[in-house]
Amino acid sequence: MTSFHFTKVPPDEQIFTDIKSLNKFEEKAFSQLVEIVFSFLVSPKESSRFMSQISDFSSEHGLNSSALKNVVKSLLSFLKSAIKGNLTPAQVKEDLEHLGKNLELSLHLG
Repeated sequence: MTSFHFTKVPPDEQIFTDIKSLNKFEEKAFSQLVEIVFSFLVSPKESSRFMSQISDFSSEHGLNSSALKNVVKSLLSFLKSAIKGNLTPAQVKEDLEHLGKNLELSLHLG
């Protein structure tokens, strides 16, 4: 089993599934989603705006809103843990890759 930087315990299988599902996004859509998520992390009190952005994103890209919310929940959980653990960009990238995210075709986080 691979060890992770963002958690001391093995992650739940759902986070693997949700992070892997990000591979289905085209680069532009993935970038847009990450921007929405980071915007929320910076301004968490604007939750209604965040939910509206997620709903709009879901409609714009023809995605199931509930499934997208689960993916976003896992991504938020991962990023909050990464922030709490003061991870470096390289550690975040490594953990995302171990969770199944193909970063070669996505944003460069490091």
